[in-house]
Amino acid sequence: MRFANSRSSRSRFGRKLLAILSLCLAAFFLFFLILWGNPLYWPYKVTEWASWALLKGPVRVWWGPLVRTAHVYKNAAYIGLGTEMGVLDIHDPAHPKLLEKQYIGGIAHGFCQSGTTMFLAAGPSGLTSFDVSDPLHPRKLDRFSNMGYGMHCALEKDLLLFSNEMAGWTLLDVSDPADLKPLTSVDGGWVSAAKIVGTVAYILDGRRGLDVYDIADPKSPHRIGNLPVQLPEEIYEPDPPPIWMEIRDNFAYLSNGSDGLRIVDVTDPKTPRPVSHVPLPGYTYTVALRGDQAWLANINLGLVIVDITEPRHPTVLKTCATPGGAYDIIFRENIGFVSDGANGFLIFDAAAADSPQTLGYYQVPPASRRVTVAGKILAVANESAGFSLYDISTPGSPKFLSATDTKGLTARVAIRGNRAIIADVLGGASVFDIGDPTAPRPLGIFIPEDHPWDIAIDGDYGYLAYGHHGFGVLDLRPDIPKHLANEYSRLGSDFGYLISVAKEGPIAVAADLVNGLFIYDVGDPARPIRKAVFPPPSNPLFFFLRHGTILRPVIGVALHDSRAYLAAANRGLTVVNYRDPGKPFQEASYSTEGSAYGVAFTEDKQRLGLAEYEGKLSLLDVAELSKIKAIRSWQLDGELHHLQIAGDYAYIAAGSRGVAVVDLSGDRVTYLPIVTPTFQALACEP
Repeated sequence: MRFANSRSSRSRFGRKLLAILSLCLAAFFLFFLILWGNPLYWPYKVTEWASWALLKGPVRVWWGPLVRTAHVYKNAAYIGLGTEMGVLDIHDPAHPKLLEKQYIGGIAHGFCQSGTTMFLAAGPSGLTSFDVSDPLHPRKLDRFSNMGYGMHCALEKDLLLFSNEMAGWTLLDVSDPADLKPLTSVDGGWVSAAKIVGTVAYILDGRRGLDVYDIADPKSPHRIGNLPVQLPEEIYEPDPPPIWMEIRDNFAYLSNGSDGLRIVDVTDPKTPRPVSHVPLPGYTYTVALRGDQAWLANINLGLVIVDITEPRHPTVLKTCATPGGAYDIIFRENIGFVSDGANGFLIFDAAAADSPQTLGYYQVPPASRRVTVAGKILAVANESAGFSLYDISTPGSPKFLSATDTKGLTARVAIRGNRAIIADVLGGASVFDIGDPTAPRPLGIFIPEDHPWDIAIDGDYGYLAYGHHGFGVLDLRPDIPKHLANEYSRLGSDFGYLISVAKEGPIAVAADLVNGLFIYDVGDPARPIRKAVFPPPSNPLFFFLRHGTILRPVIGVALHDSRAYLAAANRGLTVVNYRDPGKPFQEASYSTEGSAYGVAFTEDKQRLGLAEYEGKLSLLDVAELSKIKAIRSWQLDGELHHLQIAGDYAYIAAGSRGVAVVDLSGDRVTYLPIVTPTFQALACEP
């Protein structure tokens, strides 16, 4: 009987196994059919998931609410707000009102629309489609990404061209906007924008210039023409300028970074011919055509109006300064809309072209990002609100001295004597004379092409974290500092974003939002040598399973005795020993409930302040690294970023709450609100 039961059991097991194998075979066959019908679909779905995994947690807000591009439909304006899309009600242009924000996972760069479907290219999150049947309440439909960096989109009926920077460009079937289907991809050097005219696609490639493709067969596009676009000599690898384009009446108008405006005759798409050039200072980002004028959005100058009555002989008519850094400009009849960088969104009346008038402005709420203590001066970097100075002669009661607008995204204020050196992510780095701290005086600007996030000063040199441009060194001896060296943070890929830097002796370290900690030998400041990366590159799947992300973010760093104390986001505090700079190793760690963003020593170097983004400040005893323990903690208002400790007081950049001043020897906590510089309306001059 037992034998019969055993045989019956094996038979049931065999049938189950056969059923499972049949299901697996059927699933594989279905997968094969889908892959055969659309070989791009599944690889893109996998990379789409991976790119989204990169953007988890509070790290996504690091860029701040940058308004780089905008789109207007009926009474709604859609603007990028950092990694979110803001929806503004503009039925009353004098009082634009923010209705909602939707997380999009990347910085908004370009919109396009067909009917009631809107598409948004947003950096690493790729391309997202929205239903805007109700303009004031857009609804997400689908998302497409292939691990590039979405910059722009162009539409022709149900065909969409998605320019994806170093990943080239992709043609998609968008007949069903809830199911975006890639048709084919074309490699590129640095594709920033594109336009479709009939069956011809004009592609702007930062390395190759203007490429022209025949896309009559969307699954098999072929290049029919090319025109190299001259790039300014001072732009170095790996970043050609982001260039944008409008096409009208057989002429293409190219906004070309610090190269200004170039006009190209495309009467014959196979042989595009340059016809004129308008060189401009500053950084020209986009161009919009209105009548016989080209309006250029220039990050440094504002709006530049060019007469293009005769495209072969354009002339600059006037320049209109905007409150922030102008990135994008669009028109709807007589109303103009400007994406004004970190400052906000400008609406103006362009009916009288000679004297455009400001109608309204949506001001981006500023946030305190970093603090600097230098003697009796506290300097605060307030993102879109520039920087402010305080007198801390009485440490617990700072006295406000001044607020200065830098027209960009102020990330750091470093002080050397009577000079304040401002790391402005969007406007380059600038120098102010603060001999009279109640009235800082601008001295000049330098390296405007880069994205400086942080600067550490040691003697005659400044060490900078340049975002995806890597690590740099400045000579601070001239009145306007000079660029000495740059060392990129790429690790053989396009990922890597340096946002903090510190120096001790001949070693400088830079914190990277993606890869961890970079260690440099700067014994010769003109020739920095990368010695190591911590943690060393490892299997991304193992790292993801352990930490819930494939990022290895380090946000804040403090150095002491050849050790780096890292505020490592979701990994808390990590202590890295770099006595041998080429072989760093983890010596200790301390877990946090939130995301560790800021770290700073007390003067005795025995205690450490650790700030978590979610509002918790901890004072840790680090005298014995094997026994790191919390002495006490405070729950503060705001979103904590960077901190400095002087005496018994901690000064903490608390995001929207301003600066938190904490008495470490007691319970007193005070807040310094953000002081916003006076708003300046659109001002034009010949």
